[in-house]
Amino acid sequence: MQDLIDKLKKNKKLLVFMVALVAIIIIWAIIFLLVNVFKSRKITYESLEEKVAIAAKEYLNDYPDSRPNATTNEVMIDTSILITNEYLKNLDKYVDDVCGGYVLVTYKDEGLSYRTFLDCNSFKTRTFRSVLDENSSLNYAGDGIYELDKYKVYRGQNPTNYLKLGNAIYRIVKYNDEEIQIIIDNKNTTMTQIFPSANYYDVWDDRYNTELKLARGINSYNISIVFNNLSKFYNKYLSKYQSYLNPISLCAGKRNEADMNKGGKAECNNLVLNSYIGLLPVYDYLNASLSDLCIGTLSPECQNYNYLNNNKDSWWTITANSKNSYEVYYVNYNGIVSSDYAGSKKFYRFILNLNSDILYKSGNGTLEDPYIIR
Repeated sequence: MQDLIDKLKKNKKLLVFMVALVAIIIIWAIIFLLVNVFKSRKITYESLEEKVAIAAKEYLNDYPDSRPNATTNEVMIDTSILITNEYLKNLDKYVDDVCGGYVLVTYKDEGLSYRTFLDCNSFKTRTFRSVLDENSSLNYAGDGIYELDKYKVYRGQNPTNYLKLGNAIYRIVKYNDEEIQIIIDNKNTTMTQIFPSANYYDVWDDRYNTELKLARGINSYNISIVFNNLSKFYNKYLSKYQSYLNPISLCAGKRNEADMNKGGKAECNNLVLNSYIGLLPVYDYLNASLSDLCIGTLSPECQNYNYLNNNKDSWWTITANSKNSYEVYYVNYNGIVSSDYAGSKKFYRFILNLNSDILYKSGNGTLEDPYIIR
C-alpha cells in the first residue's frame, strides 16, 4: 500500500486520474439514487385516477356553475383543463407513461359521483360492461352470451361469467346498458361466508293461508317472509358493497305451470321496485339452459346445459305458482323447476344488481380468475 502511495506521489497525472475516477463514481451513484427516489415517488394508475378525481372536485368547488344538475345530468372535465388551471401537474409527473383522460361527473340524488377515465400508452380505464362485451362476443351455439330481448344473457353449461365480490363468488346472469344482474354461486361459496349468523335456509313465507286454512304461507313476494329476511340480510351483511350496486326492479309476478313464455311476460307483470337484493325469476333460469327441449316452466330438460343448475341445493325462485295462493317455484337438487308450499324450507340463492358503470379491475371470468370490479 505504501508503495502505491509513493508511486502516486511521483506520478501526479495518475493521482489526478484516480481522484477524478472516484469523483465520477460518486456522482453516478448520487444520480442513480436520485433517479430511484424519483421513480419511487411515481404512483399507480388507480392512485392517479383518484388524484384526477380530487382535482376535478376542487375545480368544481371553485367553478360551481360548471357542476352537473338535475337538468344537465353529466359533465365531462378533461385533464387538460385541470392541468391548465394548475389543479394538476402534467400526468407524466405522476406515472412513467404518456396519459390523457377526463373525469365524468354525474348528478345523483345523493350527490355527485366522480369517475376518472385515463387513456395512457400502457393503461386504459375500462368499465366492467365494456370488458364483458370485449371478452364475450355474441354466441349462436355453445356456452356464452346470447342476445335475448333487451339483455345480453349468459347461457350454457359453463360460460365465463364468474365474478368475485368481497370473499364470495357470483355468476353474471345478464346485463344491458342499465344493469348487470348477478346471482350467488352457492356451489363455490359457502353461504356462511356471507351470512355468518343468519338463517339462509328458510321458508319463502309461513303465514296463515285462508285458502288452505293452514299456516303454509301466502305466495305474494312483496309481503313475504323471504322479502323481509333478504332485506335484513342485505342491511346487515351486504350494504357495505352498496357503492357497487343499484336497486333492482324485481319481476315478482306469478306464473302458470303450463306457461311456455321465456321472456318474463308473466313474471315482469308485477314489479317490486327499489330493492337491493332479491331472488331469481323462473324465466331467467329457463333462459340459462341451451336445451332445445327446455320450453316451459316445468320442463325437466331445463336442467341440461345450464350453469345455474349446481346439483347441490334446492333453492327458492321469486316466482309464485299462479294456480293458487300458497305455492312457489323452486329449483330442486337435480336442477328441475318444481312447485312447493311457501312454508317449506329452501336456500335463499339471492341476486344483486351491479352499477352498469362500475369499473373493471382484473380477471377473465373463469373460476380460476374471476372478474373483479372496483
